[in-house]
Amino acid sequence: MSLSGHYGTIEKRKLKMNGTSMMNGMKFFSVIALSLLFAAGCAPEGDEVESLPVPLTFSTSVSAQTRAEEITTDNLTAVGIFASLTQGGFNAITATPNFMYNQKLEKSGGAWTYSPMKYWPGNKKDCVSFFAYAPYVDEKVTSGRNPTFSGSTAKGYPTLTYSVSNSTKDHKDLLASVPLLDRTYENTAGGRIGFTMKHALSRVKISIKSEMAIKIVTLGIINVPMTATLTFNDSGFSWGKYTNTTSCMATLSGSVSVPANAAQAKDLATYFLFPNKASAIISLTYRQEGESSNVSRQTDFPTDLVQGEGMSIQLNVKKGGLSVTATADTEWGNGGEQAVVSDVAIPGYRADDLKIGDYYYSDGTTSDGGYRKYYDGTTELLEVMPVLTNASGISRTVVGIVFHVGKHETDTDSYPNTGIRNGSVRGYVLALKDAPGMYLWEDKGGSLQFPVTGISDNESDWQGFYNLQQTERFIADAPYWQYWEMSHFPAFYACQNYTPAAPAMSSGWFLPSQGQLKAISEIAYTQSLTNQANIAPNILRAGGEDYFDGYYWSSSDVPEANHSLAYYYNVYAAQPKNGFRDESHYVRPILAF
Repeated sequence: MSLSGHYGTIEKRKLKMNGTSMMNGMKFFSVIALSLLFAAGCAPEGDEVESLPVPLTFSTSVSAQTRAEEITTDNLTAVGIFASLTQGGFNAITATPNFMYNQKLEKSGGAWTYSPMKYWPGNKKDCVSFFAYAPYVDEKVTSGRNPTFSGSTAKGYPTLTYSVSNSTKDHKDLLASVPLLDRTYENTAGGRIGFTMKHALSRVKISIKSEMAIKIVTLGIINVPMTATLTFNDSGFSWGKYTNTTSCMATLSGSVSVPANAAQAKDLATYFLFPNKASAIISLTYRQEGESSNVSRQTDFPTDLVQGEGMSIQLNVKKGGLSVTATADTEWGNGGEQAVVSDVAIPGYRADDLKIGDYYYSDGTTSDGGYRKYYDGTTELLEVMPVLTNASGISRTVVGIVFHVGKHETDTDSYPNTGIRNGSVRGYVLALKDAPGMYLWEDKGGSLQFPVTGISDNESDWQGFYNLQQTERFIADAPYWQYWEMSHFPAFYACQNYTPAAPAMSSGWFLPSQGQLKAISEIAYTQSLTNQANIAPNILRAGGEDYFDGYYWSSSDVPEANHSLAYYYNVYAAQPKNGFRDESHYVRPILAF
């Protein structure tokens, strides 16, 4: 498949890498976050467009180093990647690794690099699916490769065929990723690929205690599967096609002495084995201190081996024989699922999820605004620009920014006679700009009339749309000779008639309540918050304007003020206040959708 043609112009974006965190007593390793396939790309012949590849800058750390033969974010130096470019979703029957075949990503001077640079495809129907393993093995090596791979033209999910060595000195950890299927720039966190890597083998650590002083001569696990094939699948990977068996002998430094009745067991060896014990047997040969002859003991392997899980086995040598104690080794975590955690956003904070800071468009659709929250609890604000065409290629414009997701608990309105069905609110949007000018809250005949409109006087609730409805109901119910019109409430009227017009499937624009203004201020502008959710930056990216450092009318009444006062709020400085309804202040509408 040709990769020529147009590519979307993408601005430079920063990379982020989290360190180690702890959760539920498990060790979390930081990710290999791969900022692949990232540039301004190709242009029509005759045009020049500057390519903007993002450098692979990574900083990984692990709070405590483990055994030397185990892969951690500190000692991992190279990763192999397979990738398939497909039109539409990944097809397990026809897809091939035509985009990347065992692409080497390597760490140099603390930074991750790869060559040649790749680019996101410009065709919206094209997807890229990624698969990864570690440590990297060069497929061009003619002998001693472990693992070996399915061919570059092989169809379906990539496979790795791995062999377990007959000596623990050659036993190594193996990682494989959860596949990242059907990725596009639009559905990926700022164009960055982050793999969740899992331990693919089972780790067995053997230690020993003895009632007598002994010297270990040999230790082995015999009759274990020698070769198996790892096949990636939709949700991860699985092992199969087990062939042959082998005896895995521990590499000991001479004869190992074990004192009698020691308080602590003595570590002997660490094995990396397939998650299938078959008919494995532990074999131990030792010589009792003061004796000249060796004693050989064997015992059945005590438990099944599970992919990604660690197992600690203690051998207990007694005068009458050999017993075994097996315990789960929590150092690797539960099932390997969390042994290596990637810098991937949690559900609800991914590119395709509706989030605070997302762009809201004239056709009622949304797109990613770059707000991310990760599994370790950290957050990040990616620099993501609006996408001014929808999935069908039709132009659209940004009309606002999402500032709350879901229906707020203090918003009791069902939004009748609007584009919101059955009161099911997905979120709330603030407009990109103020209504032009400044407005009175009430203006009829040049003096306050103190009308009773029935609006909320709670300065914390989210009843902005309800307040608009109550005002409209007051006008409709007022005696005709009083001549009340919506224009007599200028702040409400300016929001209701704001341009650009609100999308048909929304509530329409309305004047926010004091509680809604407070929320916008806290989320977008309060500098003490550690996360401002990209609202203020995205207003500017979409061509909007910041709130002024001044007061904005709310739709909320002030209690016990004879309907002469209303609340207003300095959104930029987070200052609430109230004043007479004939004061002039700014207004900026919001809508629900």
